[in-house]
Amino acid sequence: MRGIFVPRICDGSDCASRFATSLVILTSSVLFGLAHLYQGRAGFVSTMVLGLLFGISRAALGSLIPVIVWHAGVDVVAGIAGPRYLLV
Repeated sequence: MRGIFVPRICDGSDCASRFATSLVILTSSVLFGLAHLYQGRAGFVSTMVLGLLFGISRAALGSLIPVIVWHAGVDVVAGIAGPRYLLV
């Protein structure tokens, strides 16, 4: 969803500047991390960092497709490795 909404936010402002684009990516990444705060501090930080990487990639590549593939890969790895760490 962020990959669709961030460019729309930029359309309404002057995201031609690197500062404005960086601010939108940073803000959306922090919000993305906050949405995963239920996973604890590590979940917040790791999700925020992934959000930053996804946002920077989206801005640099100008396409959402590589980020979607990357996100799917992260989800597959988390789905396979995650249960090992969740089971006590």
